Amino acid sequence: MKPNGRRIEVRTADDKLIFSLRLCDEEANGSTSDRDEQKGHDGNGGKGSKDFVAMTESQKRYLFRILAERGLEGDDAHQHLKERFGANVLTDVSKREASSMIEQLLEEGEAKAK
Repeated sequence: MKPNGRRIEVRTADDKLIFSLRLCDEEANGSTSDRDEQKGHDGNGGKGSKDFVAMTESQKRYLFRILAERGLEGDDAHQHLKERFGANVLTDVSKREASSMIEQLLEEGEAKAK
């Protein structure tokens, strides 16, 4: 049986995230979701744990700026990032994952420039 869950987000009028709450139903044996296993989360510091730190707004803006410089903006950039991260929503992306993606995108840009 797969875990069922819901995400509740509270945002300001200008769409800034105030907080996000994830409610999950898991089997009694403590199994993790397939997605967490695919992403390498072991339940000790991954999504849903008290140690998870979401991507910062600055990181998010920087990712969108990098993509805009490559001609990818708005919804297209948003969808591109969700696909690259393998996430349904960007609030599922950790600060560490965002840093890694920024580095990857910058390296890709340098490689294309050569």
